[in-house]
Amino acid sequence: MSIHVTINGQSYKAEQGQTILQVFQSHGIFIPTLCHHPDLPPCGKCGLCVVRIDGGTFVYACMQPARNKMIIDTKSADVIEKAKKSLESFFNVSQPPPSPEIEEIVKYLNPKNPVRPREHDRTNAITFDPTECINCGRCIRICSDILNIGALNEPNPRMRINECISCGMCISICPTNSLQETPSIAPILRALVQNKIIVLQLAPSVRVSVGELFGEPIGTLCTEKIIAAARQMGISYVLDTQYGADVTIVEEATELVERLKNKKGLPMFTSCCPSWVNFVERSHPELTGNLSTTKSPHMIVGKLIKTYFADRLRLKETDIFTVSLMPCVSKKDEVKRMQLIGDFDAVITAREFGKMVKDFGIEWTSLKGGEFDHILGNSSGAGAIFGVSGGVTEATVRYAHEILTGKKIGEIEYHQFRGNLGSVVKTADISFGDTVIKMAVCSGISAARDLIESENYKKYHFIEVMSCPGGCIAGGGQPKLPSRELAINRAKTLYDIDKNQIQNKLKTAADNTEVTALYKLFLEKPGSHKAHNLLHTHYEPQETAMLANIKRLQTQPIVGFGSSTGTATRLARIVGGFIKTVSGAMNSLTLTSLIKRKTAIFIVSTTGDGEFPTNCKKFIENLRESNIDLSEVRYAVCGLGSRAYNQFCLAGKQLDLIMEEHHAKQIIPFIPIDTSTEDRGETLFERWCLDLCTALGLPPPRIGVNLMYRLTPDNDDSVINNPLRPLKFEKMTIKNRSLLTAKNYMKEIFKLDIKMPAGMSYKPGGIFLIFPQNPPEMAKEVIQVLGYDPNQVFQIHVDAASVVNFIPERVSIEQLFTMYLDLKGPPNRSLLRAFMRVANNEGIEKIQNLLDINNENGFNEYLKDIDIATCIKQFAQYGVPQIDSLVSSCPHIIPRKYSIASAPIKNRGFISLVVSTLQFGNNRVGLCSDYLRNEKTSKIYMRIMEDEDEDFSELKENPMILVATGRGIGSIISILELRQYDDGPFGKCILFYGCQSGEGYKPLIDELQEFKKNGAVDEVYVACSRDTEKKQYVQDAMREQQDKLWELWQDPQCSLIYSGFPGTICDDIISIMIEIAETFGDAAVDEAREFYDNHNVIWRRFD
Repeated sequence: MSIHVTINGQSYKAEQGQTILQVFQSHGIFIPTLCHHPDLPPCGKCGLCVVRIDGGTFVYACMQPARNKMIIDTKSADVIEKAKKSLESFFNVSQPPPSPEIEEIVKYLNPKNPVRPREHDRTNAITFDPTECINCGRCIRICSDILNIGALNEPNPRMRINECISCGMCISICPTNSLQETPSIAPILRALVQNKIIVLQLAPSVRVSVGELFGEPIGTLCTEKIIAAARQMGISYVLDTQYGADVTIVEEATELVERLKNKKGLPMFTSCCPSWVNFVERSHPELTGNLSTTKSPHMIVGKLIKTYFADRLRLKETDIFTVSLMPCVSKKDEVKRMQLIGDFDAVITAREFGKMVKDFGIEWTSLKGGEFDHILGNSSGAGAIFGVSGGVTEATVRYAHEILTGKKIGEIEYHQFRGNLGSVVKTADISFGDTVIKMAVCSGISAARDLIESENYKKYHFIEVMSCPGGCIAGGGQPKLPSRELAINRAKTLYDIDKNQIQNKLKTAADNTEVTALYKLFLEKPGSHKAHNLLHTHYEPQETAMLANIKRLQTQPIVGFGSSTGTATRLARIVGGFIKTVSGAMNSLTLTSLIKRKTAIFIVSTTGDGEFPTNCKKFIENLRESNIDLSEVRYAVCGLGSRAYNQFCLAGKQLDLIMEEHHAKQIIPFIPIDTSTEDRGETLFERWCLDLCTALGLPPPRIGVNLMYRLTPDNDDSVINNPLRPLKFEKMTIKNRSLLTAKNYMKEIFKLDIKMPAGMSYKPGGIFLIFPQNPPEMAKEVIQVLGYDPNQVFQIHVDAASVVNFIPERVSIEQLFTMYLDLKGPPNRSLLRAFMRVANNEGIEKIQNLLDINNENGFNEYLKDIDIATCIKQFAQYGVPQIDSLVSSCPHIIPRKYSIASAPIKNRGFISLVVSTLQFGNNRVGLCSDYLRNEKTSKIYMRIMEDEDEDFSELKENPMILVATGRGIGSIISILELRQYDDGPFGKCILFYGCQSGEGYKPLIDELQEFKKNGAVDEVYVACSRDTEKKQYVQDAMREQQDKLWELWQDPQCSLIYSGFPGTICDDIISIMIEIAETFGDAAVDEAREFYDNHNVIWRRFD
């Protein structure tokens, strides 16, 4: 379905479902991006693709879907400024890293530069240079999200000792030269100087990619040019790796037939991909015996060069220097394997060869006429398709056909395994007379891992694995592509080579006369003793301390979390700590691992309308859809939520039920924890932890401080006078405050009129987030008590996987305590533990008494009368924690959600909010309401919540039933202003408002009656819950006016909008609307419910 959008004043056609970025790209419109890559899920980390939509909201083009008639701006000064500021957080070097992507962005925005906690790293295959890194996160996401390896998840990973398999996918997606193949050009140049006889071999997929480095279309066949360039460099011989592929097929097919005959070592896995071999040896050493012992094609050619080839040409092995031109950086790792050392001298990637062509001053366009040398230079079509996922299997099947049937393959085709560009598994049963071979092809290491860990792999006889999705055509050493999908052009060319060779009667390895001659003159026969000695190898586990620990953890209980705000993540880490395991998002778990590890502890929060968080939905869906028997699994579920909402801990309850339905056994009963209580449910959580440890036979848990922030001193003091904004927030100006309740009324409600930045707009019914601050004098007192320097500047390093963070990368101590640590909120148990770690004996005793889980009432009483500032001042006398510990343990200020209480049609440059004062316990007042009420507060940080931005203007022609309580009236005022100042027509509208006192709320009630007088609303009903004459709740008022409600509700186009407190009032409203359909519409209960469900009902709930 087509839609139309306006970009910088011009109309463009787009497709429904496209993101804004995709629309831009489809029309060739440039917009800067760094973290985005079409092969990765969008994340909006870099913030460079920021645009303004519909004149107001800033969004990220990579994540925001385009919609019909959307107006998109990329060129206004404030959009460019936001993009520049985003880029500033990425760069921190005097010169930006040289790369086409970066140069294009710098040219577009002209910025500065990142904080890089990661250190220089180097393996046989990959080199990391932190001075070039811009922290875009692409490498982390492709390793974790696409490959499911996660070798870069740690803040400062060391590739040599972790799960890294040297595939180089991180290089292929890096926008700078931070990640590169470990260079191998220098040894080749030394060999040239030493007059060595250099023998180069050329892999199938580089001949269809190298030309791209010189402007050729993707997939252009340039074999002759590569050979000609090699000759000009002084390389003596150029051979074809496809010849080695033919030999590999002969040996591998022979090996497979032998294993089938003996029924041993099955399934047999291919071993020509060294990254896959690394994965097996590091993560699944139990499968080393299943790997084919046949060497990879280029290693076979390498061995033959120094034996068969050298003998034929009467060359000394010591005079020969062998080089492989490969699409894969892990080939560099392969040649350094202990079992293969000496077989090969150097491996270069397609990119390195392109650099050599340029360094030698060779004119690419003039190259022509290069030919392979004849010995080890001829190949079949089957050898060509080794470069594509599924090609090894197809080539093996072609040769096996002749072995098992004794007949030539003729016109028979085996194309079942073609077309694998993503992470997929393709399977087929291939019949050779009476023999049936079950075969599988895994395109991508993630697909292989899923197959292995499901244990379904055991039903196959032969399994091909290529670690890079799509195979070598998309390898880590190939020229970088804008998207992996474009590699299909390389695959097509390889299939064309295969087709041509078939026409030349070279369909299988058996048709290659040079291979036949090799066995006749040198190797005797396939699988001979000599062939095994030269062309086969063996595998063994690669052990490091880190990998050993990872494997140990895989036998420990599972601790999985589903988290939306970071609370479940933090609590899961605590549980993982005392169980001696590592917690992880539930989406990273497989059902097989659940059975293997036998014990699982889940901590899951509830989001939205009783939904599971995103990072556990995949696991839940897989579990729901499976028939797996979990009768041997023990489990415990801890649910997190707020009792203020109807769906309190629903996600946790559902998970508990699903586990029970699959026959899993409870360790301890499900526990719902209310995180909206004074202590955020922490006392109940600790009691649950104690019960869990008792049930598991573990000692009582020792819960410490989870360090999620690391602060390092910074000499850049520019932020002292020019503080960075809270992440993703804009600065706005309060222009007016007006009371909506009687003066000195116990619970004030007031209205703010706020000046927005130029060019920003909003829609009626929108939601704003306000980022409040502590009183400056309170922050000053706390800093003084702690003995910190208020002007000390720190760099902030965050464990982003665990924390919803708003602190920018550089802050001063004064800014940290004024703007980000919640000094007016109640202290939590983690903060008390941070002080207990450094306290003297007297302090330890006091804090231990407060933290005693058997004294919950005492702790809650303490919380009623104290805020965090007072708590810090009280316990700092016993010892002061490290700043990292304090920032990690102290609750942070979180944005407050407010409905917009105005319509843009009245005054487009201003926005209004309705705020009520709040009090907690005996002494504490609400942070945000107190902040906004303060006359000294003039500049505030705000942002529109685009994802919850209902456009009430679209509902204006239909009947409306409006219900509000307390400060929820803000949303309703927005609608009423729209109806008052906008052109009609309007549907009929009635309003029910619930407040405490008619007298106390008189100014606000008068304003609502004024809306009625002006025709914006037809009827206004006010219910006052604390009036002595007529004590009434808003539900009571609605029941009194059921006939008025039905007058509107009988129209299916009628909208019901509620704005106010959550809780049972929402259930009551639903019951009332169903009742009136029964009473006035003569509907049965089910019909009345269905009639309700068919209406447009909008809930705006505020705590």
